[in-house]
Amino acid sequence: MQTDATDCRKEVLALPEAKKLERRAALAEIKRLHANDPAGAREAARLWFEHNAEPLAAGAETSAFHLRKLDESDPARTDKAAAALRKSEAEVEQAQSASRAAVKLWRKKNPNKVKKLNKVYQERQKPKKNTKSR
Repeated sequence: MQTDATDCRKEVLALPEAKKLERRAALAEIKRLHANDPAGAREAARLWFEHNAEPLAAGAETSAFHLRKLDESDPARTDKAAAALRKSEAEVEQAQSASRAAVKLWRKKNPNKVKKLNKVYQERQKPKKNTKSR
């Protein structure tokens, strides 16, 4: 029985490429055989993938790209991302509260403008109510 575990770095990199080429060739053959029957092609492809599926270790990444990225990854990346998210949420809340305070202060300083704007708003809402009744 042959396993996919290899020691040579070149073989590790070439193995996924060979599998990709094999998969593409098989799917091209299925497409050629079932040119007029898309449902049959889907079924044949599903059967091919069931037959040729490889068992993966839990959480194992198979591509060389993912293996390299896991080697280079920063273990504290998730902690940094969570801290940045918390900081961002705090800044948003602070900006919203500052905006609400500014609006409250403006309303207090300009009561006549508030009344005028409220009146204009009410006037704009009246035509919308009348058009619905037609």
